[in-house]
Amino acid sequence: MNILIDFTQIPIQKVGVGVYARETFLELLRGTNNKYYCLVQDDDKDMLNTLKSSKIIFVKSKWFRFFFSSDLTMDLL
Repeated sequence: MNILIDFTQIPIQKVGVGVYARETFLELLRGTNNKYYCLVQDDDKDMLNTLKSSKIIFVKSKWFRFFFSSDLTMDLL
């Protein structure tokens, strides 16, 4: 079976749900015949190393991280 997993909302600094998502995915890889495709932001080196055994589809990080930058947040306040 082909499965697409979207990791684009996982922050670069893996804490909480980021660690949980990464470790859950690694468990899914064990003993399975599924083929995984993963959406990953192009600046997330940790996820790139974690997902070596799957097909990685890069998404430009500026599409996501721009909206959460501190400069933009300060402008909104």
